[in-house]
Amino acid sequence: MSSTAPAPRYYPKEIGNILYDPGKNLVGFHVIIDGNLVSHAQVHAKIVEKMSKYAGTIRFIKIYSYLHCNDIALVFFFDITGKKVDPHAILADLQSVPVFKSVQLIKPVKEGLIFDTYSFPPLYAGEKAIIFHKAMYEAFIKELRDKYGPAFNAILYHIGFQVGHRSYIAHVEKYGEDPETLFTIASENAKQLGHGIFQLIKYGPKEAIVRVYENFECQLFEKADKPQSHLVRGMIAGFLAAMWNLEMGDVNAVETACMATGSPYCQFHITRKTRKIL
Repeated sequence: MSSTAPAPRYYPKEIGNILYDPGKNLVGFHVIIDGNLVSHAQVHAKIVEKMSKYAGTIRFIKIYSYLHCNDIALVFFFDITGKKVDPHAILADLQSVPVFKSVQLIKPVKEGLIFDTYSFPPLYAGEKAIIFHKAMYEAFIKELRDKYGPAFNAILYHIGFQVGHRSYIAHVEKYGEDPETLFTIASENAKQLGHGIFQLIKYGPKEAIVRVYENFECQLFEKADKPQSHLVRGMIAGFLAAMWNLEMGDVNAVETACMATGSPYCQFHITRKTRKIL
């Protein structure tokens, strides 16, 4: 199992239901639809049809189904800048649609800034998720490391290892035990969560090499004289250790290339420790 292909081109995405466009007159709607009566495509067509009469512009739209429920949720933001439109008239119009079980008006918190105020908590793959933006994880990783020194690196590695180890166990429960499939799923999850773009370069029963492009941890450091990944290194080590049915003390995890030192990627060599028999 190996892969040496360069990372393809990717495109950033917004994960929050938020729109900020200063100077614009924005309004939003949160709608719950009976999924037994209509499909996602029909919902989209109905909204486009309804909103066309108001001559505004749909700036954001998201349609999704709830787990274990037939209801469909719809969130959209509508730009009515320069239009003489009463948002409450739009609300009443949407509420008149029989398949729309609930319609809530979303008001901007200030001119040009609107949030989806009715959706909580955020979920990822059906599980509650907490999102850290850069200012938060930079304070957690970089500022605390600067304050507490190398000792904090060990803490980051330990945290990362436990995250990786538990993630493997959760993946096995959902998806089975095939190593290649599990690593592919874990890599895609890491990409969706913004951790980086992970590639499995080499895998065997005793060692593995993992390459990470856009490693969020090492992007916090520039012109370093040595590799800087401890949290992500621990995550990879923990995942592979669990795959090999090993614990933290049974593996070595070395970062052999690092973005912080000028490499285009970070690379990690994970090996089983050799036990000497006395």
